[in-house]
Amino acid sequence: MDSNGAPKLRLSGVSANVNGRQVLDCVDLVIEPGEIHGLVNRQHDERSMLCKAITGELPIQAGRILLSGTDITNASQGELLARGVEYTGGQPMLQEAMTVAENLALGGEWSAGGIFTRRSLNHEIQAWLDAEGFALDACKRVSNLPYSDFTYIEILNRLRRKPSLLVIDESLDRLSEQRRGEILAAFRRNTRERGMSVLWTANEVEYLLLQADRISVMRENQIILTDKVANLNQLYIIRLCYDQLSNSDVVSRPEFYELMHFIDAALSDVPTCVLVMDPDRRVRFCNHAAQRLFSLEGEKVTNKSLLEVLGGNNLRLHEVIMNAAAECEDFNARGIVCNEFDRRKIADVKLRVIRDRHQAVGHLLSIDDVSDAEHIRQRAMVSENLKNIGLLAAGVAHEVNNPLEIMTNLISYLRLTNREPQTVELLGKIEAEAERIQRIVDNLVLFSGRRDRPVDTMDIRLLIGETLDLLGFHVRDMNIEFSFRATDKPLLINADHNEMRQVFLNLLRNSIEALKERGGHIRIAAEEVREFDQTKVRITMEDDGPGIRLEHVEDVFLPFVSDKLGDGPNQGLGLSIVYNLVREHGGIITVANLPHAGCRFVLEFPTAPV
Repeated sequence: MDSNGAPKLRLSGVSANVNGRQVLDCVDLVIEPGEIHGLVNRQHDERSMLCKAITGELPIQAGRILLSGTDITNASQGELLARGVEYTGGQPMLQEAMTVAENLALGGEWSAGGIFTRRSLNHEIQAWLDAEGFALDACKRVSNLPYSDFTYIEILNRLRRKPSLLVIDESLDRLSEQRRGEILAAFRRNTRERGMSVLWTANEVEYLLLQADRISVMRENQIILTDKVANLNQLYIIRLCYDQLSNSDVVSRPEFYELMHFIDAALSDVPTCVLVMDPDRRVRFCNHAAQRLFSLEGEKVTNKSLLEVLGGNNLRLHEVIMNAAAECEDFNARGIVCNEFDRRKIADVKLRVIRDRHQAVGHLLSIDDVSDAEHIRQRAMVSENLKNIGLLAAGVAHEVNNPLEIMTNLISYLRLTNREPQTVELLGKIEAEAERIQRIVDNLVLFSGRRDRPVDTMDIRLLIGETLDLLGFHVRDMNIEFSFRATDKPLLINADHNEMRQVFLNLLRNSIEALKERGGHIRIAAEEVREFDQTKVRITMEDDGPGIRLEHVEDVFLPFVSDKLGDGPNQGLGLSIVYNLVREHGGIITVANLPHAGCRFVLEFPTAPV
């Protein structure tokens, strides 16, 4: 009990409706101070509705909710936050461009004096993380962390506010074993030392039995059981959730098929494709992700053969799985090709034998779509190769340019001293090819990042204006219009004038190339923006062209990748050079196709001090 002798949370006869459908029906629930309370239900929606009612997101139509004896029925989310009720569930909502420390600082101050410099913030939050036993670097950018750590940081954000009641809706299921262990240790410490209470909804009944103090079972919008974990076991809880199985005439192995239904509840919504096969290789379960991958949404899958589920365009995948199942051993395979409609996918396949009293009674199959991860890995390899090319090119340029310059001078001398027309013509062609070699070497050197450049403070508005003037004559007969919008005050950056002009010339020429057949508009905007504690100059360039015809539009920045048809000279290097020049000046560049037509490039540079 709390100091006033009341439970931490009491729900009495709580009922709620959503769009005319009853989602809570006379729910009674008691959570004691300092208690980790588990909540189990086959239907995730029912558990989520209960969590939302407790945290003020879902209004209730009947009943009462008391927090430490105080009536909080239909209190607002803000009022509940002020009373120490915190909630986390669903998809993590973090600022990926910010650091761990900055994300953990959102929603509150870290020191009584209100000090909020980046250095002091990093120091204070790192000290808190270390003291609480959380193995995390406060200075690390969130975008560089694995996705499972996003949920971890969200829970830490709630814990650092020292809540009185923490409601966790399935979030712990997404954590690694190490992270989950750290969180549970923090729960135990806070429940013991501060009397914090935790309501933890989860699919992993066995894990709840190990970690919770009491467990409630929810079914058909009601709480049908609350008891201490010492009085419960896993099979009993599962039967409470799925007792309709006891009347089934087709179940020959009750525990096995109860487990199948439990897997159904646990795995239906996970992003990994999960299938369960019986000994006859017929599919008894297929989660939503697998149904989407193999175009089976809305179809009845149960009792279909594995080949019927995978489809005729996945014969190789079917062969790999069937051969592994015949061995009756666990099996892992990486980089297997499968097909979603007409799209090629790369998948990691795992096959696990399900045993009942040492007898194999089926297989659990997981197919993890790693196409995006594989794509990122390949891009990282290309970036590393690109760096090596740059280092090599820097050395090659020094060795090639000297003899090339001598050769060019000799050719020029021969052209001036020789009057024979045919010889002069041949020497002109040789000189043109030598200049082409020079341009190729210069382009490769752009990747090295080792050049000494004259960096000046410049007004980017003037540079863009100069570039538009240069290209205005070129597009006069193409029905292409430029528009340039900028602020009245100077937009200053530190950059090399020639390289920045090359950046905008390349981008504008690409847009002109896209519009030259039918004409259109090229819109440019330049402004100063402030994000967090940094001021930046942002330039946005849009056109009305067909957009970038690549599956991953950001691939356009990779060397020798292009969506243009034909075999033009140096094709595929222009935007790679732009990307490197922007990054070497401390900026970032992103690209996206517009919803209807055309594409947008956004460049950001640190503002130069006045």
